[in-house]
Amino acid sequence: MDLNQQMQRLIDEAPSESGLTPLLQVIAPVFLGLASHLRHSQYYIIQTFDQAWQTTTLALTDSSVPSRTVVYAYPTLADANAAVPPPGDPTLVALPLPVVDLIFQLLALETVDSLVFLETPGSPQPAVEIDRHTLRGLVQQQLRQLAGPPSAYA
Repeated sequence: MDLNQQMQRLIDEAPSESGLTPLLQVIAPVFLGLASHLRHSQYYIIQTFDQAWQTTTLALTDSSVPSRTVVYAYPTLADANAAVPPPGDPTLVALPLPVVDLIFQLLALETVDSLVFLETPGSPQPAVEIDRHTLRGLVQQQLRQLAGPPSAYA
């Protein structure tokens, strides 16, 4: 499924009573723009059976840099399975998710700072990181652009 089809499916499957459909239509260019910089149309996420994503906390020994919580997105099932700690942990499973869905879900993941998309099968490099704070800023910018300048008479 190409990126436009993924976005359309996300829009079509949004609950009608939530008011999410028109919002998704407005911010779709943000998701599509970010997804177009990635090499794969789907990635594998390691998760528990109740669909909680496996997170990793990255902390540097330099205490002036705050730790970050990330979710790794793997390009192949083999890469994801190789990363399951300990190898073969039966409580974890790697499932494929469309890249547009991953970016959308990042908006709601308050405990996750970013998604790290591993791009080359069999290698941790190169990787592309999408930061949740940056994503939210891009979404807000898109909403402001479409709203237009504030009215002097409001």
